[in-house]
Amino acid sequence: MVGRYVLRESDLTQDRWKRDGIATGSYGVDCHMVQDLLYQGKVILEHTQHTGLNNYDIPYACLTPLEPGNLLVPVCCSASHVAYCSLRMEPVYMMLGEAAGSAAHLAIADKTTVQKVDVTKLREILFKDGAVLDAGYQVPVKIAWNPAHPMPGEKVTFKAVGGAIKDPIASLWWDFDGNGKVSAQGESADHSFKLDKVYNVSLVAQDKAGRRRWVWVEVPVGTAVGRDITMDDFEAESFGRWEGTYPSNIPGLPLRSSDIFFGPGIHVDVIREGKKAPARIRFQPTLPAAGRYQVCLGFRPAKKQATNVPVLIKHADGNIRLAVDERTETTPFALVPMGEFRFHAGDAGFVEITNGKTDGQVVVDSVRWVWLGE
Repeated sequence: MVGRYVLRESDLTQDRWKRDGIATGSYGVDCHMVQDLLYQGKVILEHTQHTGLNNYDIPYACLTPLEPGNLLVPVCCSASHVAYCSLRMEPVYMMLGEAAGSAAHLAIADKTTVQKVDVTKLREILFKDGAVLDAGYQVPVKIAWNPAHPMPGEKVTFKAVGGAIKDPIASLWWDFDGNGKVSAQGESADHSFKLDKVYNVSLVAQDKAGRRRWVWVEVPVGTAVGRDITMDDFEAESFGRWEGTYPSNIPGLPLRSSDIFFGPGIHVDVIREGKKAPARIRFQPTLPAAGRYQVCLGFRPAKKQATNVPVLIKHADGNIRLAVDERTETTPFALVPMGEFRFHAGDAGFVEITNGKTDGQVVVDSVRWVWLGE
């Protein structure tokens, strides 16, 4: 069913708070098997990896179709197939059914249709009855820019476009180079790009309550022949004991970290009774072009994380070993540059992170290769 609002995957993972929320879901994205595929001589299952979620709001507009009028649909509600994989739980059906019943009562009492029900009144009734209405909140913000496809050296104006907010936005940081460094601050900023490439432009917004949101867009410049490569931790090859999870589920990490990460979650090494289980994770991308790349490690710092995380970078001129501090915050973005190196095209290079002899927890979110030219 297509209703006045279609709940999508982004509503489950990012835009989790809704002003007209009348119920919450929390079950993970669990897309069952679609079909068997023959890949490189082996039969594999086509399905989506189960991804854990924090709680999210289901808006009233999902229960009311565009037509026919005066109809409430609490079970077969308006959602994409991925979103429905999560909300299809019996407790959620019960909450939606209670909301639908209360909405029908209001429509009759106010002599109106269910599409015109006062959602504020509906939320007050549900709240008094003990319903959980407000899930996790992130600052609603998007990036707009003009011109849409600039040339190298041409001035581009960027602007942060906000939505309905709980608390006023206090800070806005821009990263125009895609390496985690702050390029500008404020609601709008002008910038010109040097290379013919697709740039990753990021924005972090923070409200007065300290909650953050990280959004990014790809901006094609000139012929756009160059491109950055970002690998998520769930795409990397991991060895040993890791926990793949959302940052907000990890003791000691600040709550705001749950809003600043790339992909479905992060990897954290396992510590039991003060002892670390050996762990290693390798990011080995297929780079589209040879040249110089700035390598950036993705994570959010926290007081219980290590100051000496071992990182091995294999590049065109050899290997280099670094120790990365994951405890001290140097940028509001979830990327920290580790250096510039030459790489061949293809998958010969890699970045490997281990947890041996570290003085705290090791957190891994992503690795980005920022293309600097041939």
